[in-house]
Amino acid sequence: MSEVEEEQTPLPIYCRNDDKDQFPMENNDVVINVEDNLPIDHRNDHKGHLPIDKDSVAIKVRDNLKNLEWSVPVDESQSSLSMPFKRTSIYKIPKFMKDIEPKEYEPHIVSFGPYHHGNKHLYQMEQEKQKVAALSFANAATFELILSEVLKILEDLYEAYDDLDHEKWRKDDDAQAKFMQMMIIDACFLLVFFSEHERYKSQITLKSEIKRDILLLENQLPFKLLRLLYSILSIKVRVLNL
Repeated sequence: MSEVEEEQTPLPIYCRNDDKDQFPMENNDVVINVEDNLPIDHRNDHKGHLPIDKDSVAIKVRDNLKNLEWSVPVDESQSSLSMPFKRTSIYKIPKFMKDIEPKEYEPHIVSFGPYHHGNKHLYQMEQEKQKVAALSFANAATFELILSEVLKILEDLYEAYDDLDHEKWRKDDDAQAKFMQMMIIDACFLLVFFSEHERYKSQITLKSEIKRDILLLENQLPFKLLRLLYSILSIKVRVLNL
């Protein structure tokens, strides 16, 4: 008995391109990857993007930047290059943030620096700060050294604050003396607090509140002042886990 061979239909050959699309091809078709035959500099790794002509781009950018000095009017009196460099490091919270939760940005128990100094609810701790500071420079020689050295950096201390009330802190000798005295007292207190002095070891609640206030953005002291007094005073300061 003869068998009739069925006509075999050739199976389609599939070719996978870079985009993972499949399409059928006939057996006799030849697949040519055109990109493989292009010079390396003319291949397009990102479909639809032209290759970068680095020389042309550099020339255009150079010409455009050179033209800036002629196209942009510059007021020399307002230029940041002509103005003295301000060493600001302690800023105030923007008003729109304070309006939402004002109490969140105010110290609860103690102020450091000028922004919150004199607030009525901080009066009790202000007395405590003065007592601690008096203990810190009980030695007359140390006291005189602190005064002379802080006076040298007083201008830097003013510049550290972004929004200082000059009428209150700088308008005359009395205002300037008040500012300098406040900075010395606050810095001495902070160093004593970080030393874990016997005065605060047992006062857990007080320590917790002070730590909270130390972290407030507007309640900071310039590091230059703290470093100076630390070098003068015989205080072993520990880094507390805030």
